[in-house]
Formats: sequence, structure tokens, C-alpha cells
Amino acid sequence: AAALGLAVAAFVAVFAEARAQRQAMVVWFLGLLLALFGASVEGAAPLSYRWLDYVCFPVAAFLGSSVAAFLLSRDLTSRPAGELRRELFRSVPFWAGVALFTYFAVQDFNAWGIVVDREAFWAKQGLPGIDVGKFDIRPQPYLHWLPSGLNAPFSAADTSQPPMNAWRQMMVLAAPWLLFCSLQVGLRRRRGYVLLGWITILMACAVGTFGFLNQLSDGPILGYPVPYHSYIFGTFLSRTHAGVYLYLHAAIALALTFWHIRRAGENALKGGPHLVAAFLAFALALLVTLTGSTGGVGVVLALFVVSLPLAYYFGFPGSRGSRKRIILVTGAAMLLSAAAILFTVDLKPIVERFKMKAETYQKAGIDDRAPLRRATWSLISDGGWTGRAWVGFGAGSYRWVSPPYQAQQKELQRDGKLYIRVIHAHNDWLEMLADWGVFGLLPVFAGLLWLGRRLIRAFHGGHPETVPLALALLLMMLHASVDLLFWFTPLMGSAAFIAAAMACLTDQSSAETERPPS
Repeated sequence: AAALGLAVAAFVAVFAEARAQRQAMVVWFLGLLLALFGASVEGAAPLSYRWLDYVCFPVAAFLGSSVAAFLLSRDLTSRPAGELRRELFRSVPFWAGVALFTYFAVQDFNAWGIVVDREAFWAKQGLPGIDVGKFDIRPQPYLHWLPSGLNAPFSAADTSQPPMNAWRQMMVLAAPWLLFCSLQVGLRRRRGYVLLGWITILMACAVGTFGFLNQLSDGPILGYPVPYHSYIFGTFLSRTHAGVYLYLHAAIALALTFWHIRRAGENALKGGPHLVAAFLAFALALLVTLTGSTGGVGVVLALFVVSLPLAYYFGFPGSRGSRKRIILVTGAAMLLSAAAILFTVDLKPIVERFKMKAETYQKAGIDDRAPLRRATWSLISDGGWTGRAWVGFGAGSYRWVSPPYQAQQKELQRDGKLYIRVIHAHNDWLEMLADWGVFGLLPVFAGLLWLGRRLIRAFHGGHPETVPLALALLLMMLHASVDLLFWFTPLMGSAAFIAAAMACLTDQSSAETERPPS
């Protein structure tokens, strides 16, 4: 909710006139007062999870709008809001998001079922204390010629299980979408992305260091209890999510390294910001390793191994001799930093994790995500061509409709019964297909087609800084086929910034290359 509030504030700041921005601030302030009143009526203690459910969005939106109003109060160089809106309405990602969220709303309003008892499936598994006569989902009439979904709990106050429905999923995805639209249309200066890039990687280093120093399995973290059966990495409940967040910012640091090398020319041999960026890129890569995420380590290794030669051979056309010396100097600085840090770090845990996964694969012949993929595909293909593969079961419905299909997988059974209920498919592409169906994925394909053209151009010569950004996006999309990444707003927010920066750097560099000499 807080991320969505900040994203909405950024969107309003970019596409609304000053008067509309002031009116929005009044709306957010009144919304905050109503939220505080609602929380007090319900009896929610200040700073409790329920209290935060009420106040996070209006507080973040009000603060974001206030900062934007202050920064833009004397701005005389920005383009008019009307011009920006016209450009927004020509944007493929904007209309793809509008179409997708409209699809979510239609699914929810035209629900084929409603979740009436979240624990009924466990009753069928023989757990005590639950009435077996109830069912998880009660079918209800709906219009068969429209996309249909599932009415499910939105708030944690309504269920003992992690809540999710179409509107909550819309909140998760809307924040990075609004952020991307605001950046892609509103920020067209490359130096603006460079400045934001430095801010984000410094913040990522601070977050990663805090995570390394606070790896807990119980007790409080920032005043809140660590969830049961969790081994957190700082503010990240999932070490995989911590690894993804850090390798995305390692890609930004690599991009800044190449940017400053290209801008400095021959003067780069004298030192400069590229050496600092290279050091931070390695530091972030090391923090990825310290998370213990095997997927994160694999991606960050691929990122460095692939992006460095590609940037050298394709990013610096016609000047490889001088750039070679610069890259050698930068590489030597990184190696010295690596040697100094590696002497003080124990990498044995991550090595043991890789060995354990390799041994498991050799014994079973499959990876540990295979049962979940099979269960999800059984869910999607149930009913064949006349089933719900075309329209999906409904945005946010996976955790409610998938357990019976998970129970069919022997690897997930104990004494003939399902012993663990997985709320995500650990393959985001399959989960999207199960939730949204083929028709719901059409806007996603349109957005990916738009992005794909920029990804291809990112590997053209003349702008080496776009190579690690494009690779990070491609590797994250590949990583999402074996894990749950798209449902975590901080990761998607970082990816949105990377996509907007890559598009700006690619478009403007290509325009400079195609411009006829004067």
C-alpha cells in the first residue's frame, strides 16, 4: 500500500497541473484523517499490522505529493503536463496496464465462486478442529461469455491465511506500473537516471549490509516479530527476494560503470566515478552471495560473465584499444577489492547449498520445483479446450484453487496426504496463465513486445551502459520461471526503474547515432 501511494503521487506529479496536485494533497490528507478514524473505531493499535493497513496508502501518497510539490514549486524547465499526458496516451505499456487491470475488475465483478471457508481443504486432509462439512469455494451464477474470477479475502483481518484477490493483486502490480509510466514519459534526461541510479545503489548497499547483519529466525526485526519458520535477511522475509533485489542493483552499478567510462573517454585512465561504481557492483554481487540464494548467485554470475564481454565488444565500437586499458584498470581495482573482502567472508554455506541441490537433482532426476509446475499445469489444463485456460480462474485465485492439484503430487504428500500448502506456483509465468488465462495475458504480451524491441536495441553499439540493464531484465524473467518474483513490489519497482532507464538510454543514444552530421 505504501509503494502504491508513492507511485500514485509520482504519477500525479508528472501528469497533473499544479492545481490538481494541490487538490490531490488535500484528498490524501482527508483520506489520512478518515483512515486514522477507521483504525481507532476498529481498535487497531498504532503501528500494528491492521493499523498500517489503514494508514500506509494515504500517508505515502501525501508525503510523495508534498515532496513533489516542493521540488516542482519553482520548476521552469519541465514540459507541460498536457504534452506529457498526450505522450502517455500514445504509450503501449500504459494501455497494456489499463487493459490488464480492467480484465481483473471484470473477473472480480463476474465471479464464478466465492471463498467461504479458508480452512476447509485442511479439514479434508484430516486435521482436527475443523468442520469437514464446509467447502473452500462456493460456486455462484455468472455470465459465461465474460471473463470470470473468484471472490476471495482482501485483508488479513478476513482470513488466517495470507489474503489475495483481484484487487490486492492489482495493488501489487499497479505500483511498479505507475512508476514505470511516470519515469518513461516524465524523465527523459539521461543524467536524471544516472543520479537516481547512484541513489538506488547506495540505498541497496545499505539495505544489503543491514540484511547481512540481521539474519534472524526468531525475535523482532524493526519492532515486528519474525514470522514462524522464517530465516530472514534484514527486511526481506525471503532470501531469494533479497538476492534478486541486490542483483538488479548490481546491474545498475555495472551500467553506471560503463556510462562513466564512455563519458570520460581517455580521461578515465586517471580514475573517476567508474571505479567507485565498479567497486559497488562487486560489493552488491558479494551481498547477493551472502543471501544464500542459489538462484540469485547463478543470475549475478551470469550477469557479470556475459555483460562484461558484450559491453566491451559491442558497446565501444571504434575505440577498443583505449577502452581496453580503462577496463583493465577498472578490473584490477575490482579484483583488489574482491581479494580484500573475500578474505573476511565465509562462502561455505552457499557452496553447500549448490552441492545439496545438485545431489538432489542427480538422485530424483528433477528439480524441487517440478511438482509445483506439474500441479499448476494440471490446474490450467483441467477441462481441456473447454476449461478455464482461456479466461483463467481469476486474478489472485491461485492459492485458493490450487491445493487439490498439489495434493495429487507424490512429492508433496506425507502418509498419502498433502503436508504443505504452497500459495504460489514458483513459476510466475504459469501462475499468470492459471489466474488470467490466455486472454488475460494478451496485454502482457503487448507490453513484452514493446519492451522486446528496446531489449534488442540495447545490445547495439554505442551505449554499453544498456547491456547490463537489458541482461538483468532478461535474467529476471528467466529466474521467474523457477521462483515467485513478480508478486513482490520492491523487485518489480526496481525492474520498472531499470526498464525505464534502459529505454531512455537506448532511445537517446540511437537518436544521436542516426542524427546526420552538421
